Amino acid sequence: MPFRTRRLALALGGATALIALAPAIAQRSPESILPPGFGEPAAPPPPAAPATPGQPAEQPPTPLIDNGAIAAPEEATADSTLDNAAAPVEVYDLPAEARRSLDRVGLLAEGAGGLGAGAFGGSDGRYLTSLMRNLNAPIASRWASILLRRALLSQSATPTGIGGADWVAERTWLLVRMGEADDARTLAQRVDSDNYTPWLYEATMQAALASADPAALCGIADAGAAQGGKAAWLLAQAMCAGLSGEGGTASSLIAQARQTRGVGGIDVLLAEKVAGAGTNTRRAITIQWDGVDQLTAWRYGLATATGVAIPAELFATVGPQVQAWAARAPLFDPAMRLAEADRAATLGVFSSAALADLYGQVYDATDPSDRGGTPADALRSAYSGASGARLSALRGIWSGNDDNPLRGYA
Repeated sequence: MPFRTRRLALALGGATALIALAPAIAQRSPESILPPGFGEPAAPPPPAAPATPGQPAEQPPTPLIDNGAIAAPEEATADSTLDNAAAPVEVYDLPAEARRSLDRVGLLAEGAGGLGAGAFGGSDGRYLTSLMRNLNAPIASRWASILLRRALLSQSATPTGIGGADWVAERTWLLVRMGEADDARTLAQRVDSDNYTPWLYEATMQAALASADPAALCGIADAGAAQGGKAAWLLAQAMCAGLSGEGGTASSLIAQARQTRGVGGIDVLLAEKVAGAGTNTRRAITIQWDGVDQLTAWRYGLATATGVAIPAELFATVGPQVQAWAARAPLFDPAMRLAEADRAATLGVFSSAALADLYGQVYDATDPSDRGGTPADALRSAYSGASGARLSALRGIWSGNDDNPLRGYA
């Protein structure tokens, strides 16, 4: 009986994680996180018609993030929208045995941290989608967030009422809003590119920006641009061309993007800087944040990818999940990421081992004469000191007697 009870608990874990969080559901619709000029928020989509498993639900891409996190965009006018659909899109023909099924897409297998095929029970996909889109993420409980992450990453069966690719898009988008940028990007990449839907294209772009990995878009940039001519996808094509060493193509695409109304300024400069990171390019782009009063996912992702420091005051314009994204930014010095890592730990994005490892990196990089009294030194004493020293260090950490009240909790 205990074994059967445990299996039942695991099978219902994913659905329970969402249903239990229903009181925290936000009443507003999420909004796009792209900067002005990168696609106007669409009206809330009509209820999707019932879809059979394996077929995408018929719905347009929805707006992308709550306005407490990133600013909403404006769309280019119809007469300025580039006709990207006319350009042929190369299709990579996978053999049948190499194709990945949409019936069960996930990173965690049962027995390896996943909740199994029945992670969401028999819940209808449209009901789960409604909960997920309206969840006010990141959620307050660290442990509930960890359980929800496991459910979203599990190799679960695609629910009825939604197509497999759109189900991955919904999970990807919620993971991004929870601060789980790297897992969101990896989950989206588990779908073969020829199975992408408009909503999965959009969710994948958000995951790539949140994880500061614009190169993750290169496999789908051409097809994404063919979906509707948004300037963001045109600039994605330019960045990928630059990273591939095709400087002339990158310059041409960026010039076309500048012709779109509302597109320019720091958003295009950041795309140029990414494109200039490739070979055979002659771009030396300097980024100035003067006059920028709002951080967007576009600005965060491209600045972080190129090692451009973002003014601290701009982080006050976004939600706490962006700090969790920044905690994993590899181009920034570990000491610069400590405050963000503490936030990520409180959200459940960072494990205790990951947080201790980051503090260890800071400790190793600090001059021995400057280590005393630092949080990294206290953590080291808590792990390896004598019994009395360990207890004293733990009390000091828990008291939070420094400039970061989250550190004691983390």
